Amino acid sequence: MLREEAKGFSAEARAQASELACARLIGTPWFASARTVMLYAPMETELDISLVAKECRRTGRMVALPAVDWGGGTMTPRRVDDWARLLVVGKHGVQEPRGDTPIVEPEDLDLIVVPGLGFGRDRTRLGRGGGFYDRFLSGASIRAAKVGMGFSWQLLASVPTTDSDVTLDGIVTERDVIV
Repeated sequence: MLREEAKGFSAEARAQASELACARLIGTPWFASARTVMLYAPMETELDISLVAKECRRTGRMVALPAVDWGGGTMTPRRVDDWARLLVVGKHGVQEPRGDTPIVEPEDLDLIVVPGLGFGRDRTRLGRGGGFYDRFLSGASIRAAKVGMGFSWQLLASVPTTDSDVTLDGIVTERDVIV
């Protein structure tokens, strides 16, 4: 259902909703207090967080993006100052930092912006099935705020969860900030 909804969401509607959601995130205390922010490089149907990245650059915040070790099932945050120059297309078409970009230690992150297929109003998240974000977010050194970003149609009363799923600190859409 959510995958079909994503395919039917027009590029114009996606751009407009992305802009509103980014403005909402930028207006939160999570963003205001963050000096180092881990974002994601959006896939075609995901919320475009490029306005958050631009605001980070404008205000001197460090931006990291996850580099994925598909075989090991892990993610490593890497500093990315120039998306056009420092990103490569990895497995499954996911953009990620080049291998020579500096590693950012997880304990140095202040805000982690998390994509998802769907989100529950109880701050749960439905990922794409690989468990990469849940493993990363459950790491002992993570002290950052964990905030899901998605479109309002991705927000459900609840989503199916398991014991290994991490509850987020909040969710931001173009219409809501859920704490």
